[in-house]
Amino acid sequence: MPADPAWGRARHRCLAWVLCLLAGTAAAADSFEDRCARLIDPSRILVQYEDRAPERDETQDVQGLEGIAARRGDSRTRVLGLTHADVSTQMNISAQTLSTASGRVCVAARLQVALGYESFRVLIARNIGNACRRGVVESHEREHVAIWRNYLRAGAPLIATQLRQDLAQPLYYDTMAQADRLFSRHVQALVAGHVRRLVESIVQANQQLDTPANYQLEAGRLQACG
Repeated sequence: MPADPAWGRARHRCLAWVLCLLAGTAAAADSFEDRCARLIDPSRILVQYEDRAPERDETQDVQGLEGIAARRGDSRTRVLGLTHADVSTQMNISAQTLSTASGRVCVAARLQVALGYESFRVLIARNIGNACRRGVVESHEREHVAIWRNYLRAGAPLIATQLRQDLAQPLYYDTMAQADRLFSRHVQALVAGHVRRLVESIVQANQQLDTPANYQLEAGRLQACG
């Protein structure tokens, strides 16, 4: 007997209705935690490095640079050049939330971080001597500049990966007021910790450039300049 086209259409409508019903039942069965977990989106955690060239300062003499170095805990004498950077961290923190009828809240972080410089200066002593000696000092300071720029550039994606791991699970709070009070503070502390460790590694890398052995090599180059 030939198939009834109307029955076929009704059958397809019925199957579609059953599938929709099953999908709705599964969604209704999801726990609060399951629905919160689906809010997590690692692509919404971003860290960018904003590069800039350092300012050049030749207003200080050797004695002035020694004073600046001493205030920063550096007891060296005959300081001919210094490179100094203060790292800035700008954050845009937002969130996607869900709440229960009882008021419990889950929060999925959305975060944009910009790493840059509050200040970035290369100081060269104005009474350094001839062009050859100036070239030796400037070459050394360029190495310090490169350390700051290269470490921050490479550190930005590493911090992004670390933050995605830190924020891979929703944060839960008893009330929305508690979330408002604690969420941003928690994220800021995470970012600050990672940036602090990155800056510490940059300081260590700069210290390795300023070893007695390296200073002896620099002194030999300066003497060769006459």
